[in-house]
Amino acid sequence: MMNIACGIEYDGTDFHGFQRQPESHGQTVQGVLEAA
Repeated sequence: MMNIACGIEYDGTDFHGFQRQPESHGQTVQGVLEAA
């Protein structure tokens, strides 16, 4: 089994936090990553 690690860096200017929240709170980093 192969393990893969991924480091993430972001400019949070256009986001409303990292953890996914209800859509009415705006776009989050976790929401964008899960949609990709």
